[in-house]
Amino acid sequence: MNSHWTVTLFNIQETPINLIKLLVFMVIILITLVVGMLVRRGISKAFSLRKVSSSSSYAISQLLYFLILIVGFYAALSTLGIDLTGIAVIAGALSVGIGFGLQSILSNFVSGILILFEKNVTPGDIIQLESGVIGIVDMVNIRSTVIETPDRKRMIIPNTEIISKKLTNWSLEKKGVYQVSIPLSVKREADQIKVKEVLLNVAKKSGFSCNEPSPLAHLVKLTEGLQEWEMVIWVNQKPKKTQEESSFSTLTVEIESQLNQEGITLEKVACPTALFIK
Repeated sequence: MNSHWTVTLFNIQETPINLIKLLVFMVIILITLVVGMLVRRGISKAFSLRKVSSSSSYAISQLLYFLILIVGFYAALSTLGIDLTGIAVIAGALSVGIGFGLQSILSNFVSGILILFEKNVTPGDIIQLESGVIGIVDMVNIRSTVIETPDRKRMIIPNTEIISKKLTNWSLEKKGVYQVSIPLSVKREADQIKVKEVLLNVAKKSGFSCNEPSPLAHLVKLTEGLQEWEMVIWVNQKPKKTQEESSFSTLTVEIESQLNQEGITLEKVACPTALFIK
């Protein structure tokens, strides 16, 4: 019986591998996975009890999880009797070739860790990218950040763009007041009084607009077929309601719904722009 356990199955780097070594290798890998998952869950639970932010808890638990996997995999390979220095040399040579391909993934990963720890951008924040796109942060992942734009689109932004490019976080300064302008247009024959009433009512009921200053709605331009309006609201903090209830996209849907009830068709809504007031 013992001969079956010790018989050489194959060689790795001239090192004989038998059944006992394979079983030990798999047991170590299994234990590593179980320990890693338990540690990750334990940290998340402990941090939730201490009321640590979910982003920091996620970042720390993920880092420790990957660290445990690396140590466990290293230990498992050592039990096989494999010379790990040889693997390191091969990995170093391969890294030169594939490093350029993985550079973007690695840089986004590192940027995601920085975002999670610095917490300059967190879910619920109103941000404006260097390109001019504005939206609410839905989630911050390790590789990318997801934001929801006013037209109900969910954009996936690489974390390197959040870190390396200019970005305005309108929710970062809680005491500041920010003027958010939303351009929109309706058909030329629409009743201007009704349009203004609808825009003001929607703005006052939204989760974004603060009471002072009061929201505004004014006709900007008349073209051959359109009335171009601008709705202005002021934001002084993160939305108090849930993101879905108070997002710009919900605001747009409510405007369209109220206008339809008045028999007015919403032709176009442009991307909002935000300006720091005081």
